[in-house]
Amino acid sequence: MKKFIIYCLLLVSVVPLAFDKGVFAPSAGESFVFMTLVVVAVVATTVGYITDHSFRTSMVEGVLRLRKHSIAIFLGVFTAIFGISTLFAFDRYGALWGNVDRNGGFAVLLFLFVFFFLTSLLFEKKEWYIFFKITLLVSLVVLIKEYAQVAAGIDRPYSLIGNPSFLAGYLLFTLFCSIVVFGDTRRLLWKLLSVLMFVGSIGGIVLSQTRGTMLGLGIGLFISFLFAAFRGKAMYVGRMQVRLLAIISLSLIGLFSIIYFSTRTSNFWQSIPGFSRATLVQNKDIATIKSREIVWKISLHSLSPSQEGIKKLLIGWGPENFVLAFSKHYDPGIYSYDPTIFDRSHNKLVDILVTTGILGLLAYGGLWVSFARSISRIKSFWPTAGALFFSIAYLIHLMFLFDAPVTWIAFYAVLSFMILFSDVKAPPPATARSVSNATMIGLVLFSGFLLFAFVDNFFPGYMGMRRYVSLVSGHTATDAVTKIDRIFKHHTYAEGNTINNFLDSAANGYNQHRNDVQLTLLNKAIDVGTAYLAWRPKDYRIGVQLADALNAKGDTQSLQESQADVRTLISWNPLYPGYHYLLALSLAYQKKYDAAIAEVSDLIHSGVHVTKDYYYYGTVLYLAGPTHYQEALDAFETAFNETPSLFSNNVQGNEHAYLAFLQFFYHTRNKDTINRIANRLIENNYSNSSSLQSLLQYINKNVWPVVEFN
Repeated sequence: MKKFIIYCLLLVSVVPLAFDKGVFAPSAGESFVFMTLVVVAVVATTVGYITDHSFRTSMVEGVLRLRKHSIAIFLGVFTAIFGISTLFAFDRYGALWGNVDRNGGFAVLLFLFVFFFLTSLLFEKKEWYIFFKITLLVSLVVLIKEYAQVAAGIDRPYSLIGNPSFLAGYLLFTLFCSIVVFGDTRRLLWKLLSVLMFVGSIGGIVLSQTRGTMLGLGIGLFISFLFAAFRGKAMYVGRMQVRLLAIISLSLIGLFSIIYFSTRTSNFWQSIPGFSRATLVQNKDIATIKSREIVWKISLHSLSPSQEGIKKLLIGWGPENFVLAFSKHYDPGIYSYDPTIFDRSHNKLVDILVTTGILGLLAYGGLWVSFARSISRIKSFWPTAGALFFSIAYLIHLMFLFDAPVTWIAFYAVLSFMILFSDVKAPPPATARSVSNATMIGLVLFSGFLLFAFVDNFFPGYMGMRRYVSLVSGHTATDAVTKIDRIFKHHTYAEGNTINNFLDSAANGYNQHRNDVQLTLLNKAIDVGTAYLAWRPKDYRIGVQLADALNAKGDTQSLQESQADVRTLISWNPLYPGYHYLLALSLAYQKKYDAAIAEVSDLIHSGVHVTKDYYYYGTVLYLAGPTHYQEALDAFETAFNETPSLFSNNVQGNEHAYLAFLQFFYHTRNKDTINRIANRLIENNYSNSSSLQSLLQYINKNVWPVVEFN
């Protein structure tokens, strides 16, 4: 049984290969495979604990030893506070189960804790080095894919991880593995692979153009080489002393830094992937930097005891509830930099503070302090160098980002690996036997909960999401109408993402093909979205998509429901401009033109807007009638020039508007404006493009033939 459990845990190392294009977030495949392996390992552990006395005794002895290690203590405390915050969260369901995009709910954290717990008890040095070697092989596949994407012209490659930033974080773990394996193995093949992965991962991080990770990489390497310069006197790589190699590396890093920082604004650096983006960090006007600064201010403001009470300050808003704190304390100054409703602050410490409060942050900080103390106790050179590098580089990485499944797993694996170097003595066997029976019931209950979580939520949620994607991508609308109801029978962690996509695709389908089948599909999406929003009223994603779907349907009752839906969103976040643009659109569809224009005109002219808002504004002005056509056309053109897909997303509606513009401006003999209108229709494959081109030829010769507009 023990070997079977170890095999399950070793297979966790291949999780990065579980990239699933058949779901909304490809990384969801990684977390699903991870949870599958962990739940199998937990069930096997429970069975072994109950049936095998020697296994039970060894596990209890391991627990008694583990509970004295500071890493295990702080990780346990952090997990407990995470659970308490979940219990008192506003959106308890989201806090418990998380969602497909982030996988940050308490249940997922329990799976990670179990992975840490079991590997700490069952893995010895041999198993860890197998785990790290498999990671190097997996990373080789990941890097080959990344470099292939670069060769194919992808600006920021994401490989099999699905996101360039998460890829960069995973490659920090690959660097750790390459350092540890290189120092442990005597086989030339593994040493060569370690060197290849070390160099390749550095290149992979640079090519990902993730600036925070690049900063962590540089500082981590510098301090690790500095450590090697002091501690590497007796260590050799081939015939070269590690100290000498470290001094040479430090000299090269210093020389490179001097050259880079003195010439960073030159065209040379801006032409190199990764460095071009890093150079832009010097410019404080970059929207990304500005938006992050404002998000962090909003985050701190959301914990003000005078506004939110002492409870929020102590235990936070709850896991996956960051978006609620952000919305309630929204600062409209961020909108022009980034109109996103943030569900993360892009700083792990700030995320922990907002979601689990000061207590959670203290526990998480204690975990990192314990990590650092454990590094100082390591006697072996290469594990020390690897852990030192990873701790520094990964912590800096987290200052600008947040965790994903592959990086969570990597972090917990390194923490568990550090337990091997604990100097805690094992308890006497008698003590272990005396508590074995007392822990059995708790283990069975905990194992039962994880099994229930997987079978009742994660498994049906993931498979339902795959069935939905297969249905909408591989079947006709008629098939979708008859089969879609089977998808939405059970609340799961993937339900919100699935409904969000259903509302969006159904609305777009009806906008492009206004027939009975598409209307039936749209009605089903609206019904599902309405029921979901009644259950989780603060899920802003569904609120926005539901309003769009109701607007697309367009009848009087639907438009009134859309208006009420948007006003509900505004009541929670009155300062978010995007909701006001959406409300204006709903009012305009109801022919309340003055109210619609008044809702957003000040925002547009004050500069508080993004590209899509111009599209909304243009639609409102177009619906208001010919006296607003010139301003409507200008707004549309601004939107389509910056985001051409806005036209193709609603071809029928946009063609109708542009044909109305064409007729109006043709009678005013406005040649330049007619050219703008006609060219926009032609480039979007208007069915009568040939006639338009002939008309333009006449007009450009100042010949104005009589045209009958349909």
